[in-house]
Amino acid sequence: MVRQFFNRITMPMRLAIRGAVQDGDMHAMRFILRSWSERTPDVQSTVRQVVVALNIPHLVRPVVEAAAKLASEKNTNPFHGNRHFLEVFLLTAALGQQAVKEGRLNPRQFGNLLTAALIHDYKHDGTNNKGIQFRLEELAFQSARPALNAAGAGKADLDLIHAFVLSTDISRDFSRKDSVSPADSLKNYLTTRDPGPIPAPMRVLVDRRMVDAALMLQDADVGTSLLAKDISVRRSRALASEMGTRYQPDMSRFFFEKICREQMFSISGFKLIQPYMNQTMRDMGLRGAITHFLPAQRPRH
Repeated sequence: MVRQFFNRITMPMRLAIRGAVQDGDMHAMRFILRSWSERTPDVQSTVRQVVVALNIPHLVRPVVEAAAKLASEKNTNPFHGNRHFLEVFLLTAALGQQAVKEGRLNPRQFGNLLTAALIHDYKHDGTNNKGIQFRLEELAFQSARPALNAAGAGKADLDLIHAFVLSTDISRDFSRKDSVSPADSLKNYLTTRDPGPIPAPMRVLVDRRMVDAALMLQDADVGTSLLAKDISVRRSRALASEMGTRYQPDMSRFFFEKICREQMFSISGFKLIQPYMNQTMRDMGLRGAITHFLPAQRPRH
């Protein structure tokens, strides 16, 4: 079924969006994700509502709005399309707002993170990285860069947005235990504190104490499929369709165990998403018993 776009945001949806992003209400987030399963709302008007609800400073709004315009360009991929861009943005907004409240993220950093969420899969071609590290992530960032620069993003902003986008690359050789994806290199850093394995373009995240912020984007990127069993299965079916195959339950097991490693790795993600992820895993016959943060995960970055 072809997803339809609609411009009108109903009052219940407005309240749900406000509760999700302002208060981190994951019940509201589930309502939103289910509502968007067949009809994707207008990206720009939804982003504008979130920007106003979170009182994003006017200094950084033009860049976020430029990213929203790019994310609104028609993309009919069954999974990596406009709905995914908007869902990841919304969940990133919820996680980031918690970090802002707790003093772990300043408004400009938050703006850069929201921008990265909107463009992280921009121009996605419905395939994978084909063995080339950052193939799709570089396509997304380099395609968006001129518009972001024209909207006022400076070099420091662009370097950070670039690193955030690159950090969403989960590709690796899953047949080899020593193969580490760029995304996993940040997760491993939480315990090793060794920046060496982190790809060079992403090390700015360590230098600027933005590792946890990048992990928020990672958690949001996968988190839209973690909040309930029905949502997870529906998103997995869409991804399988995009890959040209049929959904099998083992795909969900692989996703939870190999991609997510059964855990949210950002501070906000663990607090807001992990309880729902645990329940979803239990509902799907998986383990779902992680209840404690990694010891070294408490914020230094």
